[in-house]
Amino acid sequence: MDFRRIQWIFLIAFVAIDIFLFASFESNNQFTVTTKGSSREATILKEMKDDSITVDDLSAKRSSGYYISSDGSAILGTKTGQLDNQNARYADDELTSTFANPVTVNKNDPKPVLNKLIANKSRVLFGSQYVYDAQLTSQAGSDTIVYVQKGPDENVLSSDGEIRFRVNSKGQVTGYTQTYMHAIKTLREKEATISQKKAVFLALSA
Repeated sequence: MDFRRIQWIFLIAFVAIDIFLFASFESNNQFTVTTKGSSREATILKEMKDDSITVDDLSAKRSSGYYISSDGSAILGTKTGQLDNQNARYADDELTSTFANPVTVNKNDPKPVLNKLIANKSRVLFGSQYVYDAQLTSQAGSDTIVYVQKGPDENVLSSDGEIRFRVNSKGQVTGYTQTYMHAIKTLREKEATISQKKAVFLALSA
C-alpha cells in the first residue's frame, strides 16, 4: 500500500469522525433546548405542590392592554359631603361608606339594583364610570360585589379603580369601599401582554 493511499484513508476517516461528532453535538444541543422549558415548568409545578400552592386553571392565551395615567383619587375626599343616607369617610386614597339602610340585592344578579344605585350621584360618587365585573365578583367571595372603573378603551383592572360592595348573610349590601382614578389618560397604544400561565411561572422562577 503506497503512502499517498494511506494519506487518503486517514483523511476520509478524519472527515467522517468530524461529521459524526458535529452531528452528535447538534443533536445534544437540540435536545437541551427543547426540554429545558418543560423541565423548568415541571420543577416549578412540583415546588408548588410541595408548598401546597394551588391555582385555578391558568390560561396560555395572550391578551392586550394599555399604559394609563391618572392624577389620583383625592377628588373623592372633596366630595364626600355630597353623599346622603350613609356614613362616608375618606382616608389613604379610599372612600369607605356604610349605608344607613342596607340595600337588598340578588347576589346571582345584582346589576339591576346596583346599577340604579351607582347612577344616583348622592349615593355613589362618579358611579356612572363603573361597571359590574362578574369574574372579580366570583373571585372575591359571597360577601363582596365588585364594580370596576371604565377606562378610555377598556375597563381598568386595578385596585385603584374599584367599588367593592359589602354583602351580609341576608343578601343585603351594607356599604362599599371605593377607589377612583381621576382624569385617566392613555400613555401608550395597546400592547400585547403575557399569558396568565407565563406570568405565574415567571413570578415563581424569579
